[in-house]
Amino acid sequence: MPSRRLRRKRQFVTERKLMELRKKIAVSEQMEEETLFKVTMEKILVLELQVDILKSLLEIYGD
Repeated sequence: MPSRRLRRKRQFVTERKLMELRKKIAVSEQMEEETLFKVTMEKILVLELQVDILKSLLEIYGD
């Protein structure tokens, strides 16, 4: 079982990474983690779709 100090360090690192994600996704600091992950996933899916569209356009119109 991890020591109390190790658990605190992990919790601090997790909280810091969540803060960084909130800044990158540009959402409220009050947003719950589950909602934050859903919004992040939606943004990732939109970006993947945009990449697919750009690849298709490149195939159609060439270099």
